[in-house]
Amino acid sequence: MGEKIHFETKETLKMYLYAVLVSAVYLVVALNKCKLGMHSDEVFSISLGHMFSQESKFFVDCWTSLQLSSVFTYPVTEIFLLVFGSTQGILLFFRILAICVQLVISLYFYMTFANERNWHYVLVSMIVYLLYTADFASFTYKQEVIWFVMLQIISCYKLYVHKKRCYVILLGVWLSCCVLAYPTTVILCPVYFIIFCLIDKENAVRLSAELMIICGICAFIFLGSVISQIGVDKLIENFPKMLHDENLDTNWITKLVHPIGKHIILGIIALLPIVVCQKVEIVKKNFEKYGIPLVAILYSLAFFMQAYVQRRGITWHCITYAYALSLFFLIFWKNTVKAEMNEIIRIIFLFPTIGLIFSFSIASNQGNITSMYAGIFPTMAILLLLPESKGESVIFRNEKESRAVAGTLLIISLLTYTIPVYEQEATIPELMEGHRTWFSERTMVEEGPAQGIELGEISYRQYNEICEVIDSYVRENDKLCIIDSSYVSSYGYLKANCEYSTYSPYGGFGIGLSTRIGDFFRQNDYKKPTVVLINMNYVQMSLYDYMSTTDFGTWLTENNYYLIAEDNGYVVMR
Repeated sequence: MGEKIHFETKETLKMYLYAVLVSAVYLVVALNKCKLGMHSDEVFSISLGHMFSQESKFFVDCWTSLQLSSVFTYPVTEIFLLVFGSTQGILLFFRILAICVQLVISLYFYMTFANERNWHYVLVSMIVYLLYTADFASFTYKQEVIWFVMLQIISCYKLYVHKKRCYVILLGVWLSCCVLAYPTTVILCPVYFIIFCLIDKENAVRLSAELMIICGICAFIFLGSVISQIGVDKLIENFPKMLHDENLDTNWITKLVHPIGKHIILGIIALLPIVVCQKVEIVKKNFEKYGIPLVAILYSLAFFMQAYVQRRGITWHCITYAYALSLFFLIFWKNTVKAEMNEIIRIIFLFPTIGLIFSFSIASNQGNITSMYAGIFPTMAILLLLPESKGESVIFRNEKESRAVAGTLLIISLLTYTIPVYEQEATIPELMEGHRTWFSERTMVEEGPAQGIELGEISYRQYNEICEVIDSYVRENDKLCIIDSSYVSSYGYLKANCEYSTYSPYGGFGIGLSTRIGDFFRQNDYKKPTVVLINMNYVQMSLYDYMSTTDFGTWLTENNYYLIAEDNGYVVMR
């Protein structure tokens, strides 16, 4: 008989087998779910990449604040068009690709921490991250930011463990990518000096300087490529335009400050159970025995109710963050031993600090909802910190409590992923109607950019209406301008596969109902559309009123555009 396999070898084999099993199950479930529903940010992100594949230039031909995120979708779109020749099925393709990216980053996280910590908890943490997607596993700027923040955290940890300069370089690259995906995340830059002070105080200044140099090089490469196309003068002239967007109803400063108030409220909610456990005598008496599992169960039930009952919205992300914040404070309250600033405490600060600052950096017309995506990072920190080393917990008295918390977080992640499906269906507010669960009735799209995706009744009808109008009245050599709601406009541009004649494919209430679209054409005469589609249900006025009372309508009249058809609620002008 051969020599018995050493325990550590068998344990290592189990560690890898479980990761493979989880990955396989995730792929099966995710590929099944990725066919369901649609979100405006998703279609917008992909149409932005498509816009630049149609020879549009940064800053000059596009004024939207999120145009930089197309750096990641534009090359993929180019390859897709080169291989397939059209945009048929491009939305589903990006979803499948995003699922693969999500899995690769999750496995990278697992391989980084599994050998250093108790791999069972690292596996749960990996699953939590794997399932936590912003609306969909797709190339939205939200998902891109979550990817790049995770890669920053891994690089930061590896820098601490291995002390190699290559991880500073990687950190700088991921931070630069994060800023491209969502520009306001630039506020993460100074935060790294604090993080460096925590993980390597002696070299904090040097590491910060090296990081800024790497980010500077990345910025130089990007801006250099832009300047080579448009010149310095055009860059200076047009850069301020991306700081303004009618689709954001308040200014950027307000949006940056806004999450602070929400975090305070959520912090109070999160701390409330702890205060009750400390001050209310009957609770205090039993807290030592039942407190942590009880709080975990209560938050699980609260999440479940909100995820199901309020599935028409996306507020379920908020309770996830409140839950993570609660356990984060709970850990400090429970752990009465004043430990030195060792590795475990550094990791505590690494995940939540970057996640918290990231949440402040997300400026959105959805208010605090979008910023709550950062809740995944303190949640992962909790899971990593439950055991200090393999099998030994210093946070809770016994393994049972640690498992209760880890199990609760796992259940929340599964509910987050399997119950809600965020599907945006509206042209005007009065038509707002949502199909928010996996099991809602939908119809499979047979052709066009959304081919292979199942949509609810309203969104399916809207998609077909814009596609039919595009097929009937738009040619490949046209310059197209669409006045419609956000995601329907993006559908139309992707379907047409011709030159974008707009400063943003997003549509929405900022385009066609303000002076900005007219100003864009006055400044860029070469971008004047050859065909204009106006959804009259969206603008909610007659064609006569639109042409005589709005800035863009007046511009159309002045430039001799004339009506050629009315179809599916759209006015078609040339």
